[in-house]
Amino acid sequence: MRNIKIDTTSIKYRCLRCRRVFTAKKLSRERQLKCPECGFPVVEKARRDMAIHIKAR
Repeated sequence: MRNIKIDTTSIKYRCLRCRRVFTAKKLSRERQLKCPECGFPVVEKARRDMAIHIKAR
């Protein structure tokens, strides 16, 4: 089994109430899974800024 390290600065989350985007590092400072700005307990993983293009066969 390989040890895979994930760069926590690249994973971004978005609060469903205030729509602010923050990193996983900022999220891990809290004891509970909630928005560090407004305290809302529901967050989603934000989408990437750019699309991935796949060449068709």
